[in-house]
Amino acid sequence: DGDLDISLHKSSDLDIDIEGADGDVTLTLDKAVSARFDLRTDGGDFDIARSIRTDQDDDEDEDDRRTGRLGSGQGTIRVSVDDGGISLALKR
Repeated sequence: DGDLDISLHKSSDLDIDIEGADGDVTLTLDKAVSARFDLRTDGGDFDIARSIRTDQDDDEDEDDRRTGRLGSGQGTIRVSVDDGGISLALKR
């Protein structure tokens, strides 16, 4: 229970699973991170930086999941949240 604020730095071999409940997850990534991401929420919203492309269009009927790629997609980032939102941003 509660919010999670996580910062990831450059890594060549990411394999990350993050699970949360009753709170938001904020994930801030270094611009050099290369990974595929799979974000799922049950009862929350997504706030994804405009510079990060997702596989879904805004009008698609998949309100609880977002997938996409950062860089060449070498690693994997999975985030799953019950009753909370997911924010994905790049460090400035």
